[in-house]
Amino acid sequence: MPVPRNRALLVLACLTVAAMSPLGCTRSDSGAAETTPQSPQSNAGSTKNSDPATAAILAADRRYWGAQKKGDWPLIAALLAPEYYGVSADLELNRDDLARDLAKTKLLDYELQRARVRLVRPDLAVVSYTGRMKEIFDGQDISGRYWYSTTWVLQNHEWKL
Repeated sequence: MPVPRNRALLVLACLTVAAMSPLGCTRSDSGAAETTPQSPQSNAGSTKNSDPATAAILAADRRYWGAQKKGDWPLIAALLAPEYYGVSADLELNRDDLARDLAKTKLLDYELQRARVRLVRPDLAVVSYTGRMKEIFDGQDISGRYWYSTTWVLQNHEWKL
């Protein structure tokens, strides 16, 4: 089932920077849960990497999800690169789109599972994982299980989406 067009803020996790090739995000309403579920307070999942860059990326990812649940646009904006560009199966969005849609979104609960961090180069990383979201967008329940990938870039000593 394709992701609804109005699902912009959860699709935030399908982020990429404009100059990079986009990574996909899809939803599935079926399938068994992953074997290593993580709470919202976790490192957004497990990873085989334990280097400082990986820890910093996962911490930034965890801050993002916490900000989304609280509806904290200033924190979300601080985590975005100036060139932020998000994509999914059926939409593309920028910073302005995200700000506009935040008021329509209520992330009630989430569980991220089995995060994997891939350092493409020292200033570029991709995080991929699955998640179960309980969320309302523009009055519609869009809860479900989703596959996410986020692209993080190191800018001025900070990891940005």
